[in-house]
Amino acid sequence: MVTPPVPSDERAVVRFLINRLKTLHDARDGVSVGHDAECGDHGADETDGPTSSERRVPGFEYPSTTYSEFSVGGETTTAQVPRDDRALIAFLIERLKDVGDAQQRASAAKGSISGGRADTENGVPSSFERGDPEIELKSVILPESLSKRIAHRLTAREQNPEDSGADGFAARRRRGLKLLFWGEPGTGKTLAAMACAKELSAKYVLVGSGEIEDRYVGVAEERLTRLFREASRTGDVIILDECDSLIASRAVMMDGTTGTLMAATVNHLLRCIEQHEGVVILTTNRRPVLDIALKRRIDDALEFPMPAYEQRLEIWRLHARPYGIWQHVNLILCACFPLSGGAIQKVASAMTELVNIEPRRRHLSTQAVVEAIHIELSESL
Repeated sequence: MVTPPVPSDERAVVRFLINRLKTLHDARDGVSVGHDAECGDHGADETDGPTSSERRVPGFEYPSTTYSEFSVGGETTTAQVPRDDRALIAFLIERLKDVGDAQQRASAAKGSISGGRADTENGVPSSFERGDPEIELKSVILPESLSKRIAHRLTAREQNPEDSGADGFAARRRRGLKLLFWGEPGTGKTLAAMACAKELSAKYVLVGSGEIEDRYVGVAEERLTRLFREASRTGDVIILDECDSLIASRAVMMDGTTGTLMAATVNHLLRCIEQHEGVVILTTNRRPVLDIALKRRIDDALEFPMPAYEQRLEIWRLHARPYGIWQHVNLILCACFPLSGGAIQKVASAMTELVNIEPRRRHLSTQAVVEAIHIELSESL
């Protein structure tokens, strides 16, 4: 009897293994009565199949303990196959795990940043958010002094790309612009970073820790290398969003394999930031946990404060749309509550949606909006 070939792709392997188990159990069930009389004792030795204490079905080829070939992740390997049902099930489960692991390693070796998808968009891995910024820096509601400081940094780089630093050591510092936007959640850090790309007439690539981290050694470093290499080629602005999850202080990392992998990723990322000749903007609301070595690689660290009353009122007027729904709401009163810009957008969107899903409600009241504000404030405490 010829052993059926083992397919290489993961779904086919699952179907194959299920069918093999079903065939094995069906064959065993079909001879559960009078089996000894029909089959007899074949006296197989340790390497040829079941022992004399095990039952054998005529014409059915039981797994032996000899080495068999399997295709795993596109490569042919050999493995020792056990004989009995229980060992066979455990073996097949392990083979399934090996197939998945091998395929993921193969994808990583090919430079796949998405951990299984190798497709790219203009050279940038598709698992990252790459887009054209739609808002200009002057349209982002920020303190005037902060907007001017950001604009000055961008203008200085455009006028003198050889040295964006204040100390003039361009050769030592490397060319490029590295900014750190830090502050409370919802204060406009990521939006301002995207607007910076608009000011530079470039696209942005938004990167989070989920697109970088991986359990396999070297995969995260490979993804970072590809990210910065492609950004150098395309001129994209790299935005490392919530960078505290990527560049946490190595001094507080746990011991063992996990801590070693995390420290290696931080080392590589710091090196990529330092050597990159383009624009990198990092955002965080947890500046104290960042690795101390990041400080000398940053050209400027800009704090994004909570919006003042005038800015909150402007943000409320921006998001209180359409006017017909919000015409009876006292936005001046709403702006008195200390919400961030992101929180204001969240409340305004939720209240507008409330009207849309309730046909009898045609407009909002100030009381309803204030109640929603109190809920938002209580959740943020």
